[in-house]
Amino acid sequence: MTNPLAWQADPDGYQVVVFRYEAGIFSVLLVRPAGTLRDLRHDAAFDAACRAVPGLDDWTDPDRAAPITPVLPGGRLHNRYRPQPGIDGLVLAGDAVCTTTPMFGRGLATTMMQARELLRLLDRGAPGDFGAWCDAEMRPWVDDHVRSDACTRLLWTGADVPDGPLSSSLVLAAAEADPRIGAFCGDYLAMTAGPSALAAAEPLAREVYDSGWRPAPSDGPTRDELARIIRTAVPA
Repeated sequence: MTNPLAWQADPDGYQVVVFRYEAGIFSVLLVRPAGTLRDLRHDAAFDAACRAVPGLDDWTDPDRAAPITPVLPGGRLHNRYRPQPGIDGLVLAGDAVCTTTPMFGRGLATTMMQARELLRLLDRGAPGDFGAWCDAEMRPWVDDHVRSDACTRLLWTGADVPDGPLSSSLVLAAAEADPRIGAFCGDYLAMTAGPSALAAAEPLAREVYDSGWRPAPSDGPTRDELARIIRTAVPA
């Protein structure tokens, strides 16, 4: 594991995440820019990609693990927030309120946070306050993912760190170069505080990037190299 939640690698141009579940089951998530690496939907190509990425090859070693499903292509994984409809007796909750792309695995957490708050408001006889709570507590997570995903897509094109406010993903990455940033990351990652918890760390992160430091890609083939690897694995 590279962090308490998952095993993660960030090679040049794509991302790999392994999520653990119960009973020894885990999933492998290969995150790519739209329109690239489409052959990953084929089992043989996916297996070839798993063998090509250092660390992931250990997780998916046939002597250690066996697939229990075919490759499951992700679709319509949008960052989306939906306000309450304002219809008496109807309350949206869970994914009906917000969805975020799965790199941080936040869907269960946001749903349970909503359930807890909705039950609290029902006990107080004030379910109508749920919409304002969602606006204040859930929408920031969606907005945070929008900014981070946009930044990731930009960097995957070969662009440099943009000027202006830094995405949460860039602030987190800068903790590698400045350990002081790590003190601000725990509550954000545990979701015991919202994305604004990283605001105080942003000036430190900007200093890191202004110094010329950039996060090094993880070991493994670049996206173009991975494309060639999986292309040879797909039957003609």
